[in-house]
Amino acid sequence: MERTLVLVKPDAHARGLTGEIIARFERKGLALTALKQMTVSRDLAERHYAEHAGKPYYDGLIAFITSGPLVAMMLEGERAIDAARQVIGATDPLNAATGSIRGDYALAVRQNLVHGSDSPDSAARAVLPGAGLSARTRHAPYAAISSDRRPERSAASSSSNPPSASPPIRIWGNVTIPVCRESSARPSGSFARLTSS
Repeated sequence: MERTLVLVKPDAHARGLTGEIIARFERKGLALTALKQMTVSRDLAERHYAEHAGKPYYDGLIAFITSGPLVAMMLEGERAIDAARQVIGATDPLNAATGSIRGDYALAVRQNLVHGSDSPDSAARAVLPGAGLSARTRHAPYAAISSDRRPERSAASSSSNPPSASPPIRIWGNVTIPVCRESSARPSGSFARLTSS
């Protein structure tokens, strides 16, 4: 099994595409083993993108990745790096295949929605320092975020009698989100693995 780090960048987060992006990786067959929503500091971004230092686009890359919240996740599966890159699509969205995340939702190279490790070496270094996500670490269970930017209910909750006030659920580490009422279909996939704190 191989692991890879994927970032749902600030542009995708702002557009409410986080749930759709996570779902695409899961439909591909990759397991989501860690998830964390965060805002990246400049120092953290510089360490993460150190291999790009000195390149003409570096300052814009740092400014963009620190411009708002993002979701960092660790994916695991057979050939996870290649599989994730296929789901993500080419760096230039206009060259990305239709059906890929970038091919379907992005227009510009600088705001191309998702970052993914591109090789086993970069995946081995794929540590978002300070975020606690590492390709070398087995992570605890997580809670998923729905595509309309509202958290899903715990699988243990009754779909016919949603609670009026729900306790928060643990995403990963010390990050929690409130549980919202849902009136749609029963949870499946990662949504069925939700754990209450």
